[in-house]
Amino acid sequence: MKGKNIRLIISGSTGKMGRSLRKTLDKNREGLFGDFEIVFSASSSDLKICDASVIIDFSEASFSIEILKQAVEKKIPMVIGTTGFDDNQLKFIKKASKKIPLFLVPNTSLGIAVLKQMIHQAATLGFIESSTKVKILEKHQKEKKDIPSGTSKDIVNFLKEFIFKNLNIQIESIREEDIAGEHSISLINQNEILTISHKVLNRSIYSEGALALAMKLIEKKKPGLYQMSDIYLPNQD
Repeated sequence: MKGKNIRLIISGSTGKMGRSLRKTLDKNREGLFGDFEIVFSASSSDLKICDASVIIDFSEASFSIEILKQAVEKKIPMVIGTTGFDDNQLKFIKKASKKIPLFLVPNTSLGIAVLKQMIHQAATLGFIESSTKVKILEKHQKEKKDIPSGTSKDIVNFLKEFIFKNLNIQIESIREEDIAGEHSISLINQNEILTISHKVLNRSIYSEGALALAMKLIEKKKPGLYQMSDIYLPNQD
């Protein structure tokens, strides 16, 4: 699909990520995104998505669900970077993924995708056992509401789903100043500790990652709840 045929809607345009997406798109006006029709929306009432190609949502949980309802009705693929969903909202997202292609990604940076693959490699090599203790230290801006962060929860789900279900996992959350995001995962065995960490230096990585996901999602014809691995791992559709 060529850029000029794509109508990209940014939901939650007034937040930090919405502003970051604006900057990223502005920097690429002469490149790939130059021919896009970009629509920024701050409220669901003024969002007209009847002919949109894809939606990127960085808002808040209840707003995101309202946008998703419209996306399902109009069969529009959607990238959800919002966090803080409760169990009922998550159930709705999973139900919606049976009707449209969806990415539910609490962290859209390539670095976190690589971090998870490193953890998986450690498990493959036998470093992670059922007795391994896991400590997650995460730092974010003091305004961030969800504690622990969506990224930390996602890493915990990853560890329990793909490594060991009953791992002993502890999370320490720090909120101070304007930290864009730091995550450190320590795998603690009896005689050694392996620590894997990721630090965000500029929020643009989230914007760039979200745009890459959106472009990939446009290519997806089949409904489903897709993962970062669908882009970054080899031999993926």
